[in-house]
Amino acid sequence: MPKETTPKKILDKLPYPISGRFKTYEDTSFLTGESPVTLDVNADLGRNAIDGFIINDGAGNFTVAISDDGVNYGSAHTMKSGEVFSLANIDIDKIKITWIADSAYRVVVI
Repeated sequence: MPKETTPKKILDKLPYPISGRFKTYEDTSFLTGESPVTLDVNADLGRNAIDGFIINDGAGNFTVAISDDGVNYGSAHTMKSGEVFSLANIDIDKIKITWIADSAYRVVVI
């Protein structure tokens, strides 16, 4: 994952052409009552995403699970404070983020 974490900088570094549309999601105060949150990438982009990143900006942890068909999810990955999860070359229909402790996140999908 490049150190640059803005959509434009990521798009500039990709070795292949893709649609210029991207979608960002952000929650600066992710609390238990909001969990789980499901990000419907396919509905927002009009297609599945194939790249992007998730950043844990908060003090607490949360889990991330990804679905390529909008129904079935893979294993949940625990994201610790400060961790960046690259979504490069992953077929993404939906992303489910589940609270473990109060935190914050940023997601960009392309």
